Amino acid sequence: MTVFFILTVALLAVLLQWLSTRRGLQGLQGDCRLSSRMAEPGETFEIVVTLTNCSRRFFPFLRFQLQVPQGMVVPQDKGVSSLVHDASVNGTTWLGPRQRFEKRIPASADARGRYLIQGLKISGGDFLGVSEYTESFGWGDEIVIPPKEAPQAEVDAFFGGFLGDVSVSRFLFEDPVLTLGYREYTGREPMKMISWVQSARTGNLMVKKYDYTLEPSVCVMLNVDDSSAVPETLEQCFSLTRSVCRKLEDQGVKYAFRTNVRISGGMDAWYTISEGLGQRHFQGILEGLGRATYTSAFSCRRLVEQAAGSHSTGNGLIFITPGSSQGPEQDAQWLAEALGGTLCTIIPGRCGQ
Repeated sequence: MTVFFILTVALLAVLLQWLSTRRGLQGLQGDCRLSSRMAEPGETFEIVVTLTNCSRRFFPFLRFQLQVPQGMVVPQDKGVSSLVHDASVNGTTWLGPRQRFEKRIPASADARGRYLIQGLKISGGDFLGVSEYTESFGWGDEIVIPPKEAPQAEVDAFFGGFLGDVSVSRFLFEDPVLTLGYREYTGREPMKMISWVQSARTGNLMVKKYDYTLEPSVCVMLNVDDSSAVPETLEQCFSLTRSVCRKLEDQGVKYAFRTNVRISGGMDAWYTISEGLGQRHFQGILEGLGRATYTSAFSCRRLVEQAAGSHSTGNGLIFITPGSSQGPEQDAQWLAEALGGTLCTIIPGRCGQ
């Protein structure tokens, strides 16, 4: 009887060993994602690791490994054998039939940028623990860390006078959106102001008559087309851009955004963001600043020419540039004069109009 029992157990172990080596990790699903799309510098977010057993099998041993990008900090976690070692997070568990395992790992990042989490590597052992096999799961995820705020004193140094000038100038320039009526063409108006429908009705050339703007609005323009600019200066430009936009949000001033900064990762319509206000508008700009690289997608001259062609600078232009060369400042001055708006040029270390 004892011999029969031992033989039965041995045969069962051999069968289970054969099945475990034959099927590998079949029936197992793995995924890793981040708890948020964007986080502030130093703010804690979570890396969520999920293992799902979709079969009726039993996995007695599973090990997952996740590569951590440089700059992301993951504190040592005493729960479920999850430790940080050689820029990776490792953990072990087991899964019964139709069971699901989830591990939430706290993480943070202090430096601005785009952080990519690659897919999981999952290893499973056979029934007797003799061999181990590994497979990759999931496509990974990403999180964006926007720049930190610039010093408040540096922003306040120029904003008081500039916003005051913008508030006054809104009564000096006509708003092409607010049409009051029509009048005869004098020869001094641009061709785009001619209303061809009204001209056909009256038999004379007629132009649109506009009302004055009802509220102040500005265009924030960020330029990085400067071969002499160093990364530290560009980082200051990104921080100043964030603080300027936040200040406009606090003051309730609508603003458009234009830039020539090349970004990492896909973002449609990043180079030109139409006039707006509110959290969604602000968050879109923050995400772009977090993805920003140190290279320009096109020249500063092209940036200001596009703005001049669209006539979307509102009552004022806030031009942020590294300031290593004079060319961009001259381009911004030309744009302000061409559109008749108030100009504020911001250079790291010396803010002023």
